[in-house]
Amino acid sequence: MTAGLANYWQSDAMALLLNILWFVLGGLVMGLGWWLAGVVCAITILGIPFGIQHIKLALIALAPIGMQVVPTRRS
Repeated sequence: MTAGLANYWQSDAMALLLNILWFVLGGLVMGLGWWLAGVVCAITILGIPFGIQHIKLALIALAPIGMQVVPTRRS
């Protein structure tokens, strides 16, 4: 099983405020770091799956408040 992302917003206004605060105080730097790591990993054929996962982590790092990691099934 792999993990996917699901948006789960309990309070839209509070989540938006906290995500903006997170983004300004370090989420942008962290997201760019994960994105750069993903690009570097994707240079080789063996690193492509790791690069894809790093880019997913970059998206989570940009605005994590309200996000929930859920298991998904692959057929």
